[in-house]
Amino acid sequence: MFIQATAVSFKQGAILIQGPICSGKSILALKLIEKGAFLIADDGVEISKKGRCLIAAAPDSMRGCLEVRGIGIVSGFPVCSKARVYCFIRLVQDVLPRWSDPVFEIIDGVRVRVFYLNQNDFALDLKVLTAFRIAMGKFSLFSELNMLKQKKIQFMKRGLK
Repeated sequence: MFIQATAVSFKQGAILIQGPICSGKSILALKLIEKGAFLIADDGVEISKKGRCLIAAAPDSMRGCLEVRGIGIVSGFPVCSKARVYCFIRLVQDVLPRWSDPVFEIIDGVRVRVFYLNQNDFALDLKVLTAFRIAMGKFSLFSELNMLKQKKIQFMKRGLK
């Protein structure tokens, strides 16, 4: 399946970035590459299913290239041919709440974490890295921790009856 997105990866997996034209997908990818990411694909990503995971890969025509608006299509970035997708970042112009409930989407039968972030946020790259760590299970959201604690308390109470 082909989707309109930009994808980068770290050693642990991939981040897919989606948004409208001129929303900053490629520049965000460039910032993440400067922080150690590898380019998978810019402006179009091949998605396939492997077991219970989604895999992002670059179409042959643009492998290793990133469009830097005002400069041109640039090659020579560190690349990764394919990686497991951990989250989708959806760039929006909306004013977002301070926090929101977790959002998931089913893509080709696979449940994927989705984060909506404002495309004009000055700390967008840092928020994407945080979202990626949450999706991988390295960080936790307070609301999710609270929910798990409540389930554990309910389970323990049932055991006492």
